[in-house]
Amino acid sequence: MNKPMSVKINNFCDRLAALLNEAELPFYVLEPYMKNALEEVHTAADKQRKLELETYVKEMEEKENAEGIRSSQLGELSE
Repeated sequence: MNKPMSVKINNFCDRLAALLNEAELPFYVLEPYMKNALEEVHTAADKQRKLELETYVKEMEEKENAEGIRSSQLGELSE
């Protein structure tokens, strides 16, 4: 069984908090690095959302085309 998303998120948050605390650096030192990491995650998330949408639209178009071809073939058979 795959881990539920909520468990994965909790594990990630716990590990991130531990990493930040173990760094033994003041938060004002960590802040610019965290900001940069957040910007990179945001950019990657945008790309992933766009790719997923493009893939979904393409699959739906292919499905509609396949169904249209089947319908036209059935129409030809009944003539």
